[in-house]
Amino acid sequence: MPKPSFPAAGEALPAAEVMPILGRFSRRALIGAFASVPVIGAATVAAGAVSVLPVESIDDRVRRIAATLTEAMDEWNPDWRAQIYESPIMAAFREWDALYVRTYRDPTLDDDNKISRLCEAMKAVEDRVREIPAKTTTELLAKVMMISIYGSFAPCDDEDAFYAEARAVLS
Repeated sequence: MPKPSFPAAGEALPAAEVMPILGRFSRRALIGAFASVPVIGAATVAAGAVSVLPVESIDDRVRRIAATLTEAMDEWNPDWRAQIYESPIMAAFREWDALYVRTYRDPTLDDDNKISRLCEAMKAVEDRVREIPAKTTTELLAKVMMISIYGSFAPCDDEDAFYAEARAVLS
C-alpha cells in the first residue's frame, strides 16, 4: 500500500521561495515568529504599556465636552455656560433605562416584591411617555424601546395611535 506523502512546504508555503516583500522564509521561521507573539504580548502587559481605558458613554462625552467648552469660554465671558438640552422623552428614557438595568440585569436582585415595585415604576414612566408626542426619530425610537421593553413584547396596546404618531414623525 502506498504511503501518502506531501511536500514539506505545501501549496500555501512555497519551499523557501523569494517573496518580493519578505525575502526568503521557511515554515520554521514563520512558526518561530508567531510563537514569540504571546511572549511579546505578555511582556508588554507586564510592563504596563497596554492600558485598558473605560469606555466613555455618549452622555459622559457630551457632558465632558460641555464642561470643557464652558471652561474655555470663562476667559471671554464668565457668565456663558454650555447647556445640554434633553427632551422630556429622552430624560424619561434615561430614567426608564436605569430602572430596566436594576430590574433585569442585576443578578443579586431576588426579592419578588422589589422586582414588582421596579416593574411598576418602569410602567409609570412608560405611561408618562405615551402622553408626550415624539418630535424626532430618536424620540420615537426611545418610545418604542420603552414600550416594547427593548423589543421583548408587542409595542403597545393602542396601535392605531402609535402608528399615526410614527407616520407623523417619519413624514
